Amino acid sequence: MIDGASLLPILGGKPIRRTTPLYWQYDLALGWAKAALRDGDWKLLADEKLAKFELYNLKDDVFEKHDLAAAKPERVKTMSDTLARLHAEIKSEGPTWPEGKRGEK
Repeated sequence: MIDGASLLPILGGKPIRRTTPLYWQYDLALGWAKAALRDGDWKLLADEKLAKFELYNLKDDVFEKHDLAAAKPERVKTMSDTLARLHAEIKSEGPTWPEGKRGEK
């Protein structure tokens, strides 16, 4: 199951254990970021080509004011690899839209 976690541990007062980080993709987002990955305290934002990244530690920087991508290249690499894998997996399961037709009226 790609985007879920059992809530049963909560009933026993235990934390939820995620085996897959949280992943979002929104191609029609108004800003530059079209995809994101959340793994623990860390959040990685990516452009539509998964080539430009910003990295935030949400525990220390809840308002995402301090991009740590340049200071933490190893974390960006690990998280961007995971993001690319999940992106490809989800894309392969979704519908195929004609180019230039998403969201047009």
